[in-house]
Parts: sequence; C-alpha cells; structure tokens
Amino acid sequence: MEYQMQAVTGKLNINGISPSQEAKSKGLKNLTQVSNMTGVSLNTLINWHRYKPELFHTVIAGCVAIQKG
Repeated sequence: MEYQMQAVTGKLNINGISPSQEAKSKGLKNLTQVSNMTGVSLNTLINWHRYKPELFHTVIAGCVAIQKG
C-alpha cells in the first residue's frame, strides 16, 4: 500500500490518520508533547506509528494516563 507524506506530522497510517492526529484525538496537544513526555524522538514515534502501531498506541495510552494524573 502507498502512504502519503504530511509535511509536519509524518506518514499517514492505513486509516489515513497521522501520528499527531492520533495523539490529538486522545486528548494530547500534539506529537511533540508525546516526544517530550517520553524522550522518544519524533522520527521514532512516526516510525512506530507506521511499523509498530501497537507500540505507538501503548505509548499514547501511557501519555494520556500520565496527563490525567
């Protein structure tokens, strides 16, 4: 399958949603917030979104849990 590149947020997944859009849909500010919270680079998060979606979703869930306190 072919993926499209978005200028700021990286590659879209199979559902057509970018990593940043997924983070925002879970209540986070953006993908940079996830990077700052985890110490994981934006490029790595984008790659996880594309190639390891379960890991990406686990990281997002962890950030949401931390944010909620």
